Amino acid sequence: MASQPSLSPLPRQETILTRRQVEGMIADGKTILILDGKVLKVDAWLKYHPGGDKSIMHLVGRDATDEITAFHSIETRQRMLTYQIGRVHGQWRNFLPPIQGGTFRPYPDDEQPTAPFEDPFNDDQDSSSDSSWEPDSPIFDAVEQSTLSRRATSVHGGLHGSPSISSISSAGAAEPETVPKLSHLDARTKREIDLDLTKYPSLDPVTQDDIVRRYRQLDQLIHAQGLYQCRYSDYMIELVRYITIFSLSLLFLRFGWYGISGLFLGLFWHQLVFTAHDAGHTGITHNYLYDTVIGVVIADFLGGLSIGWWKRNHNVHHIVTNSPEHDPDIEHVPIFAISHRFLESLRSTFYDRIMTYDCFARHAIRYQHLLYYPVMLLGRFNLYRLSWEYLIRGLGPRKGPAWWHRWFEISGHVFFWTWYGYGILYRSIPDARSRFIFVMVSHMVTGPLHVQITLSHFAMSTADLGIHESFPQKMLRTTMDVDCPAWLDFVHGGLQFQAIHHLYPRIPRHNLRRTQKLVQEFCDEVGIPYALYGFVDGNKQVVGKLADVARQAAILARCQKTLASSGSCAHLSQRMRSSDQDGVNWDFAPVFDLISSLSFDHNPYATEDQSASPSPERIITPTCSPDRRITKSDLGNFDKVWTFLGQPLDVEPPEVPAPSADLDNTSLRLTISKGVHWRDETEGGELADNEEAENDLSLAGLTKAQRKKFRRRQRKAATEKEINIGITPTSSSENDSEREARTRKRSPDRKAIIQQILKRFPNTPPEKPVVLAEVKTRLPLPLPLDAGAWPIAKPHLARSSPKPSLATNEAALALEGAAKRKVSLMKKLKERFIADRDFLTGISMIPSMLTDNTGTKEGIHVFVDASNIMIGFHDTLKISRGLGVHSRLRRQPLSFHNLSLILERGRPISKRVLVGSDNHPSIAEARLIGYETNILDRVHKAKELTPRQKRYHSSSAGGSGSETTAVYAKEKWVEQAVDEILHLKILESIVDAASPSTMVLATGDAAEAEYSQGFLRMAERALEKGWRVELVSFSKNMSGMYKRRGFRERWGRRFEIVELDDFVEELLGLEP
Repeated sequence: MASQPSLSPLPRQETILTRRQVEGMIADGKTILILDGKVLKVDAWLKYHPGGDKSIMHLVGRDATDEITAFHSIETRQRMLTYQIGRVHGQWRNFLPPIQGGTFRPYPDDEQPTAPFEDPFNDDQDSSSDSSWEPDSPIFDAVEQSTLSRRATSVHGGLHGSPSISSISSAGAAEPETVPKLSHLDARTKREIDLDLTKYPSLDPVTQDDIVRRYRQLDQLIHAQGLYQCRYSDYMIELVRYITIFSLSLLFLRFGWYGISGLFLGLFWHQLVFTAHDAGHTGITHNYLYDTVIGVVIADFLGGLSIGWWKRNHNVHHIVTNSPEHDPDIEHVPIFAISHRFLESLRSTFYDRIMTYDCFARHAIRYQHLLYYPVMLLGRFNLYRLSWEYLIRGLGPRKGPAWWHRWFEISGHVFFWTWYGYGILYRSIPDARSRFIFVMVSHMVTGPLHVQITLSHFAMSTADLGIHESFPQKMLRTTMDVDCPAWLDFVHGGLQFQAIHHLYPRIPRHNLRRTQKLVQEFCDEVGIPYALYGFVDGNKQVVGKLADVARQAAILARCQKTLASSGSCAHLSQRMRSSDQDGVNWDFAPVFDLISSLSFDHNPYATEDQSASPSPERIITPTCSPDRRITKSDLGNFDKVWTFLGQPLDVEPPEVPAPSADLDNTSLRLTISKGVHWRDETEGGELADNEEAENDLSLAGLTKAQRKKFRRRQRKAATEKEINIGITPTSSSENDSEREARTRKRSPDRKAIIQQILKRFPNTPPEKPVVLAEVKTRLPLPLPLDAGAWPIAKPHLARSSPKPSLATNEAALALEGAAKRKVSLMKKLKERFIADRDFLTGISMIPSMLTDNTGTKEGIHVFVDASNIMIGFHDTLKISRGLGVHSRLRRQPLSFHNLSLILERGRPISKRVLVGSDNHPSIAEARLIGYETNILDRVHKAKELTPRQKRYHSSSAGGSGSETTAVYAKEKWVEQAVDEILHLKILESIVDAASPSTMVLATGDAAEAEYSQGFLRMAERALEKGWRVELVSFSKNMSGMYKRRGFRERWGRRFEIVELDDFVEELLGLEP
């Protein structure tokens, strides 16, 4: 039609409307939304909508195609076209709905209409949409923050309500833009937004359009596979379950076992909710009338809850999931706050009131993580209140096709309280005590249901990424699924598949598990993380989130209490009291101004010789005496702060006691020397230097460097007094000087130094065990010194144990000699690897004999990452001894021959490759066996971060963009091209092998390497080519990427994980 102009006017439905015209209509109070490129004006339908008016108001000015399609059948969408007033051309760019704070310009009558085919991305045409596709949150607009938090009036009146702080327009403002000064809570909000922008796909139109396109294709695939079709046989099973549970409740009621009867009645209500949920989404018969009747009968007549209230609430929840201002399912102030933003007294657009962070909320939210489960047990009583409020106030539609819903529900409530309140409580239970027990048990049993409802959202993101985020991405970002076996589905009732349900609400719950695999593939294609937790882990996430907000509330409460109780800040207290009465958050800007201010009009240390006005270059602080003055560029004057806190200004630093010298330094040189530590030993740093002294008031006036120096001297003095050294001291000529030791520690040629140190101090067991005094240390448990097989790098840091140390080393002492260890290893291998018993039977126990099988074309290909294996070996060995992984210990010998037995298990070998950066004795043993070894020295460099590291480094730094993203890590001794060599060898095997074979990959590393894609990608390439892959590593050092459910299900039995934890004692290379 557009290519063939006609003199006759276009039909009303085919009129092309510009963005500017649509904006003018919304400014005039019209309810306009876009469906499949059609402009709908739904004002006449707004008050008749069975799902409530709020859900429609959140779609005003937006392309609501995905939301409407998810909730409505094809027939309903066809009837919506009666409200069509025109069409839009091209891609529609969303406006910010008025209820969320969007502002719109009226369309004057004398304004010339723009071209019908205007550029939808022209910023000059927008007022309520963002000015660019940059992922800026509408929270941080250049407008007055205090004004935003108090706004309670409508933008243009009518049904569109009031704006909220989370959705103020970021474009089209008439005032010049300024950079707002973010408060602490706002800065945290921005960090959460930056984190989501890092984790999830970009908000640019190309990316989001591709997500929407694939989402709609998936919807067509789900339809084609019949997953929208209800299997009524499943609901017949549900019906039998309901009748059985309710009959048991009545049976025990007749027996007078009121507690057990209440238990089964609670289970009956618990199960009913799942079917009522399906009916509320028209997911049973897909007929609106039939499903409504089913929902009312179940929810109102049998459960005493309003299905109409639930629809009005739940539809909004599906549209604006996890939005603190708009989603009623997370608005539980003053009991719960799942986001720090609730501490700012936000305005709820659903309840049309301010959620005041008052005195009660300040106390309750501080303990919300402890109150979570007790409150969930009583949650059903609150649902009664909400249902009654909905029916009594008549919040549902009173006219139109749903006019009868209210009266049908009221009759259902009368029926419920007749059979439950009168028939059971009053007539069937004789005394008040039994009635109370029955009521509390029956209602508290439904507590797990409320945990299930909140589980999928409380721990997920509450950040607002703006109007350009697509519907499927927002649903997956704010919702998580719960992993459980299929036989437990009847307990969760489909609520464990909330992410899938939010994408496709009308799918019957019995088909959600089949849909899950399709959604996971969709997430992999578009790059959206699919959140999947076990029930226990999910609960940990929720409680952790509540505890995090509770800590913030506690800190805020302490700050408020301190400020309010101070007489020197009366103006601040008065301001905070007035703010508290208005239900508004407190403004701490004067406090920060006080802390950051420089004062030159007062000097508490001024003397008669000094001038009344000190020089700006010389400023005194309360932590410095008059003789220790600092310049203006170093520190400001904090006298006001110290006076405000009641701290005296004339505090002198304490005298630092000199260390005791009961023992000469020569006798301690061997034990207190730090020596050289390996990489796996030095992770975590000097933790003892970070320990705070308990109740040590003498350090109050010292700087951080002075406190550290003072503590080091204290530890040294305590060591000299309390440690009983049982080793003959060596002469000073046999030890390096302190300066030489430090130089050698920094030397790049560490291997030669280590050999020299080991030669100076041979590992010989003492004739008498060393007796160590009780010394405070970070090591949780001492290592046994009896066998000499496990030396301690710092004996002066160990503690004696009242129990014999042999109890912690029984496994090691039981394996006396290399022969017995190999016998034990072979026994374990034959028990675990039954398919390889024939190979293991004729295997050689001598390392040099293993080279005969190398070069077989049909053999396996073995690749060993020595660094990862050695680190995992030591970490697991420490844990088996009851030590932390950061304990500082000397390197222990690894029997590579025993490791090769685990890797190869006597099978024919085609290729053996080992790479590493340390030439320890096990490397020579590998060469003897026949491994191609590639040992590269470490280099001192600033290693470039991988793309994944850059993303997480940016999010942890609290910002985004090139200014805050570090490209290089700190300079240190690192491996270079070690993993890449092994990757190259793996690719050679994949390319050169005549046919796919078995690849044994000894590593747990899955991260990207500096110059390649990492071991995970190498394993995937081998699997894609038909290879079998065995991943061999210690569980402590194995990446979770290999254990992902999707990864394991994709490759099935062709991918196998062999954990070395059970073989750690056999791998210990002690002398026979």
